[in-house]
Amino acid sequence: MCVASSLKIKLGSGKEAYMARMTVDLPEDINNLIARIAGEQGIPKTEVVRRAFAILKVAEEERSKGQMLGMVRRADDGKLEAVARIIGI
Repeated sequence: MCVASSLKIKLGSGKEAYMARMTVDLPEDINNLIARIAGEQGIPKTEVVRRAFAILKVAEEERSKGQMLGMVRRADDGKLEAVARIIGI
C-alpha cells in the first residue's frame, strides 16, 4: 500500500519547496537493509531512500539515451573497467 501527500518545507537558502510524503509498505528484509545502511552511514532512513531514488533517476535518464547502468573498478593501471551490468532498473 502507498499513501501520498504533499509537504511544504523551507530550504536552507530560505526558499520553499514542496516534497511528497509517502507511506510505503516494505518487506522486512528491505526495511532492515535501509536501517543498516542508515546506521552505518549515520544518516536518516529517509536519506537512504532518497539516494536510492537518485540512482534510479540516473539509470532511467541514461537508459532513455541508450546507455546502461553498471559497476566499474579501477584497474592497476588506473583505468576504469566494467565489472557488472545492472539489469532490471
